[in-house]
Amino acid sequence: MVYINESGKLDRLPINHLATRIYRSYLKTDDFIIGNAVICACDSKDEAYDLTEEQINEILELLA
Repeated sequence: MVYINESGKLDRLPINHLATRIYRSYLKTDDFIIGNAVICACDSKDEAYDLTEEQINEILELLA
């Protein structure tokens, strides 16, 4: 789950290249993330919770 500024594009915020790389590694899209992003895990009810150490390492590997 990623929390973003929904009006970021309208507000002309800068592209968040790191969040976009992570986003595109999970979804095939040409879209991009604008502004700040918060990445967290979620359960089947879309309740947010902390990332596990394994999930953090997976994300760090994507950025290496």
